[in-house]
Amino acid sequence: MFTWICPHCGAEVPPSESECPNCAARQRREAESQPGVALEPPALPVDQTVREEAVRPVTRRGMPGWLTAILVAAVAIGAGTLAVRYWTNQRSRAAGYNSLQAPPQTAQTGSARLARYIEVTGFRIIEDENRRLQIQFLVVNHSPADIMDLAGTVRLRSTVSKPSDPPIGTFEFRTTRLAPYASIEFKTTLNSRLRAYEIPDWQYLRAEVEITSPKEL
Repeated sequence: MFTWICPHCGAEVPPSESECPNCAARQRREAESQPGVALEPPALPVDQTVREEAVRPVTRRGMPGWLTAILVAAVAIGAGTLAVRYWTNQRSRAAGYNSLQAPPQTAQTGSARLARYIEVTGFRIIEDENRRLQIQFLVVNHSPADIMDLAGTVRLRSTVSKPSDPPIGTFEFRTTRLAPYASIEFKTTLNSRLRAYEIPDWQYLRAEVEITSPKEL
């Protein structure tokens, strides 16, 4: 039988023993002779990869770029919408104020009794091939009378113009008959020094109508 020699005490140890019985017994006696001292188990080896994972700082991920772009675009669109609504409201208020300050859309003079029932409205102003101003408009009869040989002169003004301001232009109309509660569309030359693009839009125009024929209903 082969034995091995303990390197600590020099005793022969049978091959069936993994440690020296003499040394093990001595260690137990020494431990028992010192009460209150507990033998710490040997530290287990720690894997280096686990240790690096434990001390590695946690990196917080930021917001994705596409989400940031969407949020910025939404904020910009919202701000633009609010700005447009604000300016639209301001323009509406200004237009309402001007309409309150302006005189009525049709200020009629001349044959007062007849002029009360005649309205000139629906203005459309264009230029022909010779750059002459042409105006399209409606003459409306608001009376139950059948008006014969109706004619008049119209001074076209802005709804915000002052009484002392010159008219934008003048034109005339004539018809042999205007039935009760009827209207007739006309197209004629507008006498004006302005170009078509310099004249306000139809909603900012008013007509001063002077009935030249007939004088009475």
